[in-house]
Amino acid sequence: MTCNELRDILRSMKDYPTLEVTEGTRLIDDLGFTSLDVMNLILALEKQLQITFEDQHLEFDYFATVGAVLNTVQSYDLASL
Repeated sequence: MTCNELRDILRSMKDYPTLEVTEGTRLIDDLGFTSLDVMNLILALEKQLQITFEDQHLEFDYFATVGAVLNTVQSYDLASL
């Protein structure tokens, strides 16, 4: 998954058609996500990528920034998709 692909998911979730993000963009502080929004993002990623995040990856630090989300997603073996 690329930063642009994640940006598109974030855009659709928050209805921000012109949302610009970088790897340092914070989901809660910069984008106004709530904890429920973060959980919905996790569910959307699991569905789209056909993965299940391990419990340890459901901690907030793994989803605090766009870069953290990308690192978490990329830690899974997506080559089989």
